[in-house]
Amino acid sequence: MEKFVTWLNRYIIPKTEKIVQNPWIAAISSSFTIILPFILAGSVISLYSVLTGYLPVSVPNFNIISTYSMSLISLLIVFAIPSILMEKKGHNRYMMVSGMLGLAAFLMILNGNIEDGFLKISFGEFGPGGTMVALVVGLVTAAVFNAWLKLRVLENSDIPDFIVEWINGLVPTIIVLGICYIALACNFNLSASLTMLLSPLFRFGQSYAGMLVVTMIPNFLYSFGIGTRTTSAFRNPIYYAGIAVNVELVAAGLAATDIVTFETIHTCALICLGGTGCTLTLVLLMLFSKSKKMKTMGRIMLVPSLFNINEPVIYGTPIAYNPLLMIPMWINAFTTSTIVYFSMRLGLLNIPSYVFQAWSLPAPIGAILATSDFRAVLIWIVVMAVTLFTWLPFFKAYEKRIIIEEGEFTS
Repeated sequence: MEKFVTWLNRYIIPKTEKIVQNPWIAAISSSFTIILPFILAGSVISLYSVLTGYLPVSVPNFNIISTYSMSLISLLIVFAIPSILMEKKGHNRYMMVSGMLGLAAFLMILNGNIEDGFLKISFGEFGPGGTMVALVVGLVTAAVFNAWLKLRVLENSDIPDFIVEWINGLVPTIIVLGICYIALACNFNLSASLTMLLSPLFRFGQSYAGMLVVTMIPNFLYSFGIGTRTTSAFRNPIYYAGIAVNVELVAAGLAATDIVTFETIHTCALICLGGTGCTLTLVLLMLFSKSKKMKTMGRIMLVPSLFNINEPVIYGTPIAYNPLLMIPMWINAFTTSTIVYFSMRLGLLNIPSYVFQAWSLPAPIGAILATSDFRAVLIWIVVMAVTLFTWLPFFKAYEKRIIIEEGEFTS
């Protein structure tokens, strides 16, 4: 195991870090992070709607807040991606204009009907269902802007700076909107094309194997100290596509089908019980440790772990780069994903059918609210038991090592 970890540190981890630090990948990842307040606002309203649904009296309906927050995330993403990339490329003066161009191009490529002064576009294109179109338009806008700015046109001229900025904003605007015009003239439907092109990926993402990939890759990287946010660029499109399908199906009176969503992986807090790797049960073991150090750390880490915040556990125990504790973390990603996936697929637990991204709710509260299913408590008990017994032998081995070190230190 030590040789394996050394090999990973030498060859794999540096390459992985290089990929996730790539400005283009980082821009996609950061765009989802920066719009998080809007996502959370929609989730709060979803939580309110769920809770008030059990009340015997009528209460105000605040769904319009969700409409103008979570249901507009594609508009926010298409603005954020080129803006963030301009910043990462050192073109800070063009952050706003590139973002606005992304918005204009996004609306244009959707090809809405203009009748009697009204623009008609399906509202679903602005929410989770339109994220892939927003990603493509945002990246194309950023690429055109970046390519033009790299030419450094008029950089050393005597023309005033504000005119140079106008020109450097004008040319990419003409090019990007020109590309959209050509696409529309050729009857090219970007949304339909992406749906057809990416449908195999989304189908795989909603399979059992896809769920394992979505959960185990972040888990594996996190065990080496690489934050899970770095993998959001490939996970979030799968999450949003899945929950968009479920919302549409339920609105049509049908049952939700797509399991791999943010709500399943994170809000339910069954696969991420205490945080990625299901570290809550490890903290519980630490509370009863014979090691003074581990018992103290367990007390410190308990409250954050209850709210699925486990950076203190990963870096403080530590689990990162610790072969004895990395292995059970990997095992937990497999076992919990398997339990949750087949519980939902076999009808033992409801599949989340509405947007509810509140990852910090303690289990099983988050699971009950995300699934509207009190059977989530039974699944939570199973997950608690399985992860506890997974951690136990590895914890005991690590505890023995720590006790020996404490004895040597005191002597």
